[in-house]
Amino acid sequence: MFTTIQLPGYAEQPPRPGGPTMTALQAVARGEQPPDLMVVNGQVFQPRTGEYASGDLLVAGGRIAGLVEDGMADADRQTTVVDAEGQAVLPGFIDAHTHCDMFQAFEHAAGQALAGGTTTVLTETDRFARRLGPEAITEFLAATAELPVRVFATLPADPFLDGVPG
Repeated sequence: MFTTIQLPGYAEQPPRPGGPTMTALQAVARGEQPPDLMVVNGQVFQPRTGEYASGDLLVAGGRIAGLVEDGMADADRQTTVVDAEGQAVLPGFIDAHTHCDMFQAFEHAAGQALAGGTTTVLTETDRFARRLGPEAITEFLAATAELPVRVFATLPADPFLDGVPG
């Protein structure tokens, strides 16, 4: 079971494409700029090694800037500090094969995805695209654009537009 921490300014806004520049993230990681958010005292999962590490997780502009031994010196009054004592700190999960086009509007299911640690989904669109055409994909993406879960859609495997070779 996951504990989802609702952070002011983070949960209400979907991740923005681009986000902070690498230079801005590096400045936070080096202690030259304060982080927006710092998660302290947790065990931070390292996806590349599959191990957990101790340290303070620094976040800037909604993106991880670094994992440092002691980040409190880098924080300022605007830094949100979350104490994750006794908790595992994990990156958001990506569900790379979903069918948001089948059972219910994803706007109603996004909360369950988030509660399980999923922050990004890649979904098929075959069901409604075949019945309603390409406008359905556009409407789906518009309906999910403001959710706190990022949504990416695939195009149907078979062409559904006149004149499309295949």
